[in-house]
Amino acid sequence: MKARPVPCDRLYPAGLPAVIAGVSSVLLAPGVWAMDVLLSAYLLTTPERQGRTALLRLWTCLKIGALLAMFLVCTPVSIIGAILRMISGPFRRPFLYQTTSSSTDTRTVNETADFTVATANVCLLPESFSRFNNQRHTKWRVTEVGRRVVDSQKQRSDKRTQETASHGPNEEFLSSIDSNFPPNVDVFCFQEVFYSDVSRKLTKELLKCYGHVISDVGICSFTNGWGLNSGLLIASKHPILAADFKPFRVKTGKHEVIAAKGLLMVKIHLGTRDGRDVVGYVATTHLQSYQGKQPIQTTQLTLMQTWLQEFRLSTKTGNETVVIDVVCGDFNFDNMSPGYKASWTHPLLDVYQDVCSLQKGRDKPWTIGTEMRQVVLHDEAISTPERMASTLRQRHLQGRYLLDATIQNPTIDMVWEEEEEAMRQDEDDVPETSGRVRVDKVLYRTDSLGGECTVTPVRYRSVTHFAGLTDHVSVCLTFRMGRK
Repeated sequence: MKARPVPCDRLYPAGLPAVIAGVSSVLLAPGVWAMDVLLSAYLLTTPERQGRTALLRLWTCLKIGALLAMFLVCTPVSIIGAILRMISGPFRRPFLYQTTSSSTDTRTVNETADFTVATANVCLLPESFSRFNNQRHTKWRVTEVGRRVVDSQKQRSDKRTQETASHGPNEEFLSSIDSNFPPNVDVFCFQEVFYSDVSRKLTKELLKCYGHVISDVGICSFTNGWGLNSGLLIASKHPILAADFKPFRVKTGKHEVIAAKGLLMVKIHLGTRDGRDVVGYVATTHLQSYQGKQPIQTTQLTLMQTWLQEFRLSTKTGNETVVIDVVCGDFNFDNMSPGYKASWTHPLLDVYQDVCSLQKGRDKPWTIGTEMRQVVLHDEAISTPERMASTLRQRHLQGRYLLDATIQNPTIDMVWEEEEEAMRQDEDDVPETSGRVRVDKVLYRTDSLGGECTVTPVRYRSVTHFAGLTDHVSVCLTFRMGRK
């Protein structure tokens, strides 16, 4: 069995590796900052383009000149810093594990109990990279993301905004578009928390309501150009018994090569029942984006199947009952677009169930997409969680703000396409594919549960709580754990 992760707030072991990594960071910082701000001056977001004046253009030119000079001056020092980063890379730990409690969960798990998982792509990239997604102010956004999560978990009651019964066989199942997360999210999974500074800031906020956080997940090697981490982060209200990270080494595209995307897996302790430990498995991932015609995602899904099985076998003990097995994250493919058929027909989707899928190639009628059109991110109608939820509850408006599930060739240009005016029709006359690119998923497995355990999805939420902070709609799924 894998050893329980030891709480650690340093990426490098004490001694020479930590010193080399620290010096590398100091030497790289000025040049990286200058390059980031320099690129940001060129990459304007929609509000900046709309509010540009002649004076601002002049100021931008002067700023670009100063930043370019600074970058050139810092280049020799940055090269030394980059070499030191390569040297220290092999000593990097795969993740940080911070906790406010080292004890296991001793509560007794009832015969029937709920378990809620949320997943969110929060687009916390370096400032210049964020602007490719029509986002800005990364340092402010990371603090705001953390604050909104903490506020949601401190609610005294679950404020349900709009519930609709699903068309599935379970009549008790509910789906809704909510402006807030429920206060009982047990595990929160994040994607695109891509570098150490924002990871630290987000973790600091999350520890106010989540006792166990695994962050700054990734590697530092040739595989990711010694660049960004995986962007993955897991916050849990329950103790983490084991954790592992596996990087994808098969990827394509300039936007992917400097990121250490992969699969983060944890085993959590939910309590005890009948003298046995009650545990659950949660994994989060972020697959290849904009793969074009290359079958990168299917290769990554195959790797995931292997890694998930290996992690379960290596962490298994005799005196435990598994009651939950979930994998979630940004899969970067939907269940309807023809261009993603190889992905949504992959065998992993036979092992793990998707509550939103009616069948291969078709979603249930109540589902909405999660990937937004970046060109309209700053529209007033989706500027706040409440406004965005209200807007997306109107079927004929979903296609204006969410991508259509008609993708043939997934490229970066598709997120900048505007909805055709002809498609903005009445509620009863909207194409089935309008606004249905659902890339953010929570998948679950039932055949791996122990004993007489059952797990049933009872509530699915599309959550707009991060409106104005990201280009994705978050997803939250509640399970009811019971016995046969």
